[in-house]
Amino acid sequence: TCAEVEIMSSVEKNDPGTFTSGCEEKRSLDEGIDFDCIHFSGKRSVGRIIGNNGANLTRLSRASGAFVQFVGHILHIAGTLGERQRARDYVEFELDMDENGHQAQIQTSGRSDVTVVRTGGLYVLGPELRSIENETGTFCMDALDDKGVQQCFIFG
Repeated sequence: TCAEVEIMSSVEKNDPGTFTSGCEEKRSLDEGIDFDCIHFSGKRSVGRIIGNNGANLTRLSRASGAFVQFVGHILHIAGTLGERQRARDYVEFELDMDENGHQAQIQTSGRSDVTVVRTGGLYVLGPELRSIENETGTFCMDALDDKGVQQCFIFG
């Protein structure tokens, strides 16, 4: 499935519309390996998810366990149901922080994929977070906890 999505992405770059024309949103409830499709209309959102040289796609894939790749403007998420849901959540956290001009507020109850580091309201700088992510294979972000207090969240 991962190789299939990579090939689709490559073909779509060379011949736009090959795979995106008629492609509908898809959210699979299959527990096994499958893929979801999420449409994005804004270049800003697509760029935010991809990141510099694909860095955000790599971060999201590594931490969620899913394979995350754009085919044109359609985000494909391949993996098990749990992996796909984590990837969807992480994409939502990224976009919420960016599009609304404020930090995401993250509810941690019921999640087994997150560790909250109580930073006393202090920020961890982006380059430091990216370095930690690269070393640990996680997805990290400063965000608000359920009480509205700035914390550092480690996913993966």
